[in-house]
Amino acid sequence: MELNYYVFKYVPNDFTSTNESPGELLKSKTVPLLSEAEGKGLTEGTQGEDCAFKVITKDLQAKNSHSEIDEVFVDIKSTQTGTSLKVNIADSKDGCYKVSYQPETAGDFFVSVNVAGEAIKNSPFQLKVREQPTRRKKHGKSTASTGGEGVIIQHADPKINFSGTSEKEATIYDFDRFEVEPLTMKLLHRVYENRLREIEDAHGVDILWEENAPQVQIRPATTVSKTHHKGIEEFINLYLDFYPKMRREEIVLELSDSKGLTTVDIRSLEAENNVVIEMKENKLVVYAEESNISVAVQALKKTLGLLLGKRKGARRGQRNTKSKNSFQNIPSAQVLSQGLTNGLKLSLHQSDITDEMVDAIVNAANEWLQHGGGVAAAIVRKGGRIIQEESNRIMAQRRRRPLRVGDAVHTGAGTLPCKFVIHTVGPRWDSFDKDRCVSLLRLACIKSLCLAAQLELCSIALPPISSGIFGIPKDICAQVMFGAMEEFSSSVDAEFSTLREIRIVIIDDGTITVFYEEFLKPMAAQCRSFFDDVKKELECCVCQEQFEENNEPKILKCLHTFCKSCLERWLRQQGGRQLSCPTCRQITECPNNNINSLPSNLFYKQMVGIVEAYRGKGREDSPQCGNCDQRRSLKFYCSDCNCFLCEECSMAHKKLKVLSGHHVKEIGNFVSSDAQDYARKLNVCKEHKDQVRFYCDQCVTCICRDCAILEHRDHNFVSIDKGLDKKRSEIGTKMGDVLTNGSRLRKEKEFLKAQRVRMSKSIDKAKDEVHRVAERNIALIRQHESSVTEQLINQKDVFEAEFSNAVFRMDERLAEIESGLEFCNDILRRNNLPEILNVEEILEQRFKELSKPSDVNMKPNCSEVKYVSNDLFSLKESPGKVMTTKTVPSLSEAEGTGLTEGTQGEDCDFTVITKDSHGSKTYSEIDEILVDITSLQTGTALQVNVTDSNNGCYTVSFKPETAGDFNVSVRVADEPIKGSPFQLKVEKKIRKLKDHQPFGLIEEGKTCQVCFYNVVPLFQLQCGHYKYCKGCKEKLLGEYDTFCYICRRKVLFLGNQPTGHMTCRRDSGPSLPGYEAFETIVLGFNFDRGIQGEEHPNPGVPYLGLFCSAYLPRNQEGQTLCELLRRAFDARLLFTIGADNTILFNDIELKTSRSGGPFKCGYPDSGYLDRLKNQLALKGVK
Repeated sequence: MELNYYVFKYVPNDFTSTNESPGELLKSKTVPLLSEAEGKGLTEGTQGEDCAFKVITKDLQAKNSHSEIDEVFVDIKSTQTGTSLKVNIADSKDGCYKVSYQPETAGDFFVSVNVAGEAIKNSPFQLKVREQPTRRKKHGKSTASTGGEGVIIQHADPKINFSGTSEKEATIYDFDRFEVEPLTMKLLHRVYENRLREIEDAHGVDILWEENAPQVQIRPATTVSKTHHKGIEEFINLYLDFYPKMRREEIVLELSDSKGLTTVDIRSLEAENNVVIEMKENKLVVYAEESNISVAVQALKKTLGLLLGKRKGARRGQRNTKSKNSFQNIPSAQVLSQGLTNGLKLSLHQSDITDEMVDAIVNAANEWLQHGGGVAAAIVRKGGRIIQEESNRIMAQRRRRPLRVGDAVHTGAGTLPCKFVIHTVGPRWDSFDKDRCVSLLRLACIKSLCLAAQLELCSIALPPISSGIFGIPKDICAQVMFGAMEEFSSSVDAEFSTLREIRIVIIDDGTITVFYEEFLKPMAAQCRSFFDDVKKELECCVCQEQFEENNEPKILKCLHTFCKSCLERWLRQQGGRQLSCPTCRQITECPNNNINSLPSNLFYKQMVGIVEAYRGKGREDSPQCGNCDQRRSLKFYCSDCNCFLCEECSMAHKKLKVLSGHHVKEIGNFVSSDAQDYARKLNVCKEHKDQVRFYCDQCVTCICRDCAILEHRDHNFVSIDKGLDKKRSEIGTKMGDVLTNGSRLRKEKEFLKAQRVRMSKSIDKAKDEVHRVAERNIALIRQHESSVTEQLINQKDVFEAEFSNAVFRMDERLAEIESGLEFCNDILRRNNLPEILNVEEILEQRFKELSKPSDVNMKPNCSEVKYVSNDLFSLKESPGKVMTTKTVPSLSEAEGTGLTEGTQGEDCDFTVITKDSHGSKTYSEIDEILVDITSLQTGTALQVNVTDSNNGCYTVSFKPETAGDFNVSVRVADEPIKGSPFQLKVEKKIRKLKDHQPFGLIEEGKTCQVCFYNVVPLFQLQCGHYKYCKGCKEKLLGEYDTFCYICRRKVLFLGNQPTGHMTCRRDSGPSLPGYEAFETIVLGFNFDRGIQGEEHPNPGVPYLGLFCSAYLPRNQEGQTLCELLRRAFDARLLFTIGADNTILFNDIELKTSRSGGPFKCGYPDSGYLDRLKNQLALKGVK
């Protein structure tokens, strides 16, 4: 068998010739959700005929928009076969794209239109392709076998069961709806959720299933997938494989235990143990995979013992810290969990925090970050001293300034299973007052969570901060920490962060018991008295004092309510006439600086009356019975008498026939509807002290029966209920305008949020593209990357500022609208017409203001940004390319007379021919031909020129200046060719030199001071006094010592070595091979990059720097050569600059490697020291 012989090499292209930047930033204002498609071909077509429709890209103002980076993608897919049509898209450069296609088959199609990866308005569309009469065919009927238990059943028209008696015999059809067993699907979704997501991502499908639903829907994603049917097939196989593995176990409970379990408990147990639980009368039915069923049931029994034991073990208000169901029986157990907003999960765990498998744990540190005790010491013991060392570096960077209470910093985690340790400084209980201490503890928690969000972490574990030696009571610590978690979950930091799980981890029983009880408090329904709730609402939010008859609640223009005293004080501070709301800063005109001119909050006044009637005016321990007027404890309420009763009067209601029909209820059952009835019955006529019964439309007031007969007998009045309905209708109409405006603002806000995410993603994607292009040629375009990234960041900052301003204005406006609507809803809910009339005028004025569209610019510039790379350096494919050669050096040849003979001073040449493995001539650009012609007498090398004919032939030319025998070495790709080295004989040519004067009498000039020829280059002695041509220099070095008759000493010829440094040191490490008895001399040579001078090949052109080391044995001969090399380096003879602008050895062989032999410039090499001595002697260094 014949093999092809190849040698591969990667050749980088030349990037230095470009005049363009690597890329540029392009913007797009197109909004996919507002873009449209139109045309007949969008919804109907004819088989075999050309069809077309148009896609129009639009901006935020719904105007046509066009950008080079708008990518329009159209996929037309058959709903029967799943195949996609070939689509052509023509860009007219004005925001319109013509889409054309030709359907070969008739039927129904999905038309998906995406712009920049997002669906346009109303996409996907439904396309109906009609058959041509000449192409109509008869279709046969489709049949399928029926399936058994556990088999998914396809639903289509007609219905088809795709599966037969076995899984292998199943035939997969195109469908999108399947019957499943709900419990099986629920367990499959819980156990294989990641696998289901992988199927969706890999095949472009959406697997849709609602809990307890008997069917699963599988449909193509927004971008129609060509592998839709493969995604369906993988889901079916997964379901059929999973079904026989599901097992069922029962856990029998006591009757009381089963009543103690809640739905929250069941869901928590399911999530913790990867099971599905069915709750029956006195047992739990557990479904799990065969491999997990026994472990899951055992864990469930332990956890159920914990849950039920804790609920039964302690009386109310008593902590059960030594129960037989102590938390220490379940190491590393999740005790409770609760979902927070923005997808966060808060859970309580009992375990060692250093063992938690989370991204970060929190250390309750001191302000100096010295981890000597408590949780901090445990973390350092387990994670290693590196945590303390990193903490010390943080303190050094802060110049030893301590952290403030509430600050948070992070270090690595050492050998802990987490990635980071976040150190936060909690407050000491005895160093601050209670409110300040609580505030600082909350700050420490929130800063720790914000730092975790900045680090883009997914999970974090916190200990009970400051509850140990810092002394904060455990119940207060629990309340503050849980509150801080809820506050963080509702913040913007949580909304846009990757953080998904927050754990509070406690190891001791006593502390976790307290946290357990505090955890349950907000989740449990607490039965509190109506008066305990309403009392808080009847407080002025400025002074925190309760409203009273002498301190009425007054309503401002913005519908906020404050007490009269605070408003009078606030009006004086603002200089009178105008009153700024303490909450929203809205201005309310106050005529004559009279707060009494403002309307009172009638409902609050009536509620104050209810509370005072129940608790007593200023004496809550001695309220007055509404029947007997005695100071007694009030336990009942009579809705007919509209008063609160003591126990004796309530008994009288039951005994007396006249009162036996009254509705009497206990105070504990007093609710808000009772309060509303109580307040309505307090509406009496101020003149006749009788309850109001009518509404006078002409006077716009409520009147009693006497008023209707006397003062208002000629007026148009109706019953109080009809008047209420009329006002409710009028206010409802006005509220509709406000609701419409609020709805519009909310939609605008959501739209802005979506644009913010889209803008951020596009900028981040552009930054990534900039980074990817910059990394390709990092040495050349790093500066470009930095400048473009700075532009992107600045643009993002500008957009963020615009967005924040717009959202802030919207939030202000929405807060006003919500406040106004809440006020109106409260009034309407109370059905109190006098109250409505009391505020009708101010309501109408406020509604007009809130119904006006905002004049704030709610649509900042949301143009999309994309980074588009240019065709760098005219490269169409890549920065480099892989090239090959078939040349075999050992079969390549050289021929020509110049290979074996020549004449001194005359041009000579020969030809090198590269050949492949078949002996045929071959050529490749990467074949490197190296020819070295060296004198056997002097060791000097001739200057050689190699010309590439680009056909496998290379012409080698040279001009020997001296006669003698030479060695000709020809190498291809650093390997000798056939017959190399060759022997060259150069015949001597006799030439008579001119007479010349002694050295000391010659004047310096531009000619050689020996032969007087005007030859360049001229070589100068080290002292600078004499110049020689190349021939005279070599004759002088070969036969005489270089002696300057002016300096009267031996000197060397100067070379053209660039400026650099040479170092010499002794190395007692491993000896050089062949010199094991001696230490090593290490020579270091260091040259910085610079500009070539006139003595170099390319004057004015930069050359690259060089750093290398050379090695000599530290024996007598090696030390002598070290001194000679130092002299040669000082004379600039060791190195030179080549034609490729790099620093090369100047015919001096240096060992740059300790080992490897001569071929790798290393030892052992027995003749090296002698060769080096001869090479230095040729340079005049002896």
